[in-house]
Amino acid sequence: MHYIRLFLLSAGCLNFEKTMIKKLLYIFTIIVFTSCVNKFGFDEDEFQERLVVEGYIEEGEYPIVMLTTNKPLGTESSVETVKDMIIRWAKVVVSDGETEDILIGRIDDNYFPPFIYKGTKIKGEAGKTYQLKVIYAQYELTAQTTIPPSVPIDNIYCNDAPENDSLYQIHIDFNDPAEQKNYYKVYTQVLHKNKKFVPALGGNLNDNLFNGQQVSIKINQGIEQLPAENIHTDFYKEDTVRVKLCTVPKEGFEFWKGYENEVVNGQNPLTPANKNLKSNIQGGGIGIWCGYGKSIYYIRYK
Repeated sequence: MHYIRLFLLSAGCLNFEKTMIKKLLYIFTIIVFTSCVNKFGFDEDEFQERLVVEGYIEEGEYPIVMLTTNKPLGTESSVETVKDMIIRWAKVVVSDGETEDILIGRIDDNYFPPFIYKGTKIKGEAGKTYQLKVIYAQYELTAQTTIPPSVPIDNIYCNDAPENDSLYQIHIDFNDPAEQKNYYKVYTQVLHKNKKFVPALGGNLNDNLFNGQQVSIKINQGIEQLPAENIHTDFYKEDTVRVKLCTVPKEGFEFWKGYENEVVNGQNPLTPANKNLKSNIQGGGIGIWCGYGKSIYYIRYK
């Protein structure tokens, strides 16, 4: 049996230096292992190299795909190891059934590893389905996703954090559409601190408990770096924060919920939890290709 493990890698560093390897962020390089029996609990002889995909298309945005290879647990974490994991010469194509967009590979220091494939022709539209094809070496991977209709944030507000007068809490209200099954993913971005949106802690939701109702939730700040000291889920009063409420298809929710469980249950991203992540990548790869509807709002403490 194969188990999937995550390394959470940092987007906060711009240079390939050793400090990058120590910083961990919520973009993934998935590591695949097999059962038993070395000191980590896995049989290295059964390890299979696979292509790892993290791809998404947001409403109103061009598609972005990141490609890496996996490495067995126990591989030394070094600058050269990370460099070797990046796939730079793949052919990556996104189609909406009418137009094909061949994504262009480029260095982008807002991501880690700092290399992405980005489209130039197709922007995401709610309700549309998008096919992904990745061709590299012996791999020909495919996946499909649909962007669900976005759900607007009806109200966003803040209050003082209890027991700490330097922090404040953020809450949002929204109405869950009753006529469809809905899955959500929440992100935050503290301006001038986070280069991009960070998944909020506990921000993967489905409407099993609130279908068709008005929902009020507290927004927890995402943790950009793990391990982290002095973790708090609230925001400093000088912070201006962007909150992004995304609607995601079922496969995206299941993947990211499993991802979050791996982090919570495993405590340390290098310690494997005994659960597989659900992937919608076909053809021998692993990872996720996901469509996102989105609503974005700013808030600052007053």
